[in-house]
Parts: sequence; structure tokens; C-alpha cells
Amino acid sequence: EKWDRSYLSRPCRSPLSCPPASPSFRGKATASPVETETQQQQQQQHGAGPAEAEPALWKAPLDFKFIRDNVERVAENCRNRNSAANPQRVAELYQEYLAKNQELAEVQQARNANAKKLKGKMEKAERDALISEGKRCKEQIAVLERAVETVEIELQREGQRIPNMTHPDVPIGGGGGYNTLE
Repeated sequence: EKWDRSYLSRPCRSPLSCPPASPSFRGKATASPVETETQQQQQQQHGAGPAEAEPALWKAPLDFKFIRDNVERVAENCRNRNSAANPQRVAELYQEYLAKNQELAEVQQARNANAKKLKGKMEKAERDALISEGKRCKEQIAVLERAVETVEIELQREGQRIPNMTHPDVPIGGGGGYNTLE
């Protein structure tokens, strides 16, 4: 594939106004039906079907701790704003996210301690045992990182459905008779 790089010779004030410099451009390019079909076949062959969680396009700066600590208030706000969001599910996902992150940190600490032990002189059998333990930790870390990422994606998706908290002075209701004028 060839890309037009003529924009490199002129100044660009906004990255959005410049064309992409590589195929890894964030925007979605239009693909021909043949390319799309080929990509779908490759995904099916490699097991990346629609059942897998796709990463969120952006991470919302949500206060999950507030949602967890104030589930009833957030649920009431969702009802008042006619939202189908589930703050209880967000609180559960946040707890799961924290637990998996903690487990990941513990395995990483064990791997670091193991690596520190390997720096000294020792017999071959002892060194081989430490190396195999390090490999086991590495595999476990990879599995936990994928689990944390999956939970984080789901947490972001559910959290982004929750509406902003309404100011307490805002009257609840939907009719014109509820408007206050000062």
C-alpha cells in the first residue's frame, strides 16, 4: 500500500486534518467487501469471533469508587434520568477488577523476588528450579493480565452507561409545569 506523504512538507496544525502516515491510523478506513470478508475469515480461523470483548474506544474518567460506595444514590439518579444503566453491576465489576489487580500484583512481586534470588551463585539444580518457577510466574502473569483487561473493558462499558449525577436543586419530573423560574 502506498500512502500520500505530501503533507509532510507542509505544517500541520491539527493531527485530525492531516492524512494518516501509516495503516495504523486510528480512524476507520473503508474496506472493500473482499477485504472485509477475508478479515472475518481470518478472525474465525484464529478464534477471534464477535464473542470476545472488544476494547473500549476511550476510557471515561469515571469515579468507580464513588459508584461502589453510593450504589443506591446512583441507582436512584439512573431511575430519575430514565437510564437503563446498572450501578450494582458496575460496583461488582469494580470489586472484581480490584481483586484481579491485587492478585496480579502479588504474582509480580513473587516473580521479582524469584528474579532477585537468581542473581546469586547456586547449584544448577537450584537454579533450574528457580528458572522453572520464573516461567510459571510469567505464564500466570500473562493470564492474569488478560483477565484484568477483560474485566476493565466490561467495567468501562457498563460505567459509561451511567448518567452524570443530577444536581440536588434540579427538580425531578418531565413536564413543563415542573420548571422553576427565578
